[in-house]
Amino acid sequence: MIEVQQAARTTNTDITDTLIETMLLNTAKMKPYLTSMLLDRRNHRELEIQYMYKNAIDLAKAHGVSMPKTQALYEQLCFINNQIKSVK
Repeated sequence: MIEVQQAARTTNTDITDTLIETMLLNTAKMKPYLTSMLLDRRNHRELEIQYMYKNAIDLAKAHGVSMPKTQALYEQLCFINNQIKSVK
């Protein structure tokens, strides 16, 4: 969330610490559910990582902000995506 906050600032968008805390608290209260990405993986559909991760990473990078944790997650998801593609 901190990386997202820093990246958002490059576009003059303020994600406050309070908003981050609220989102984390609300998430912790949620009942368990299957995310759309997990459903895609289970159904052998490609993951929508370009839109959910890569575009944000590229935008931040273009403004001089690195997102190393998000980048690492993206690379792991690319590995999974390549496995899905190879099964098709």
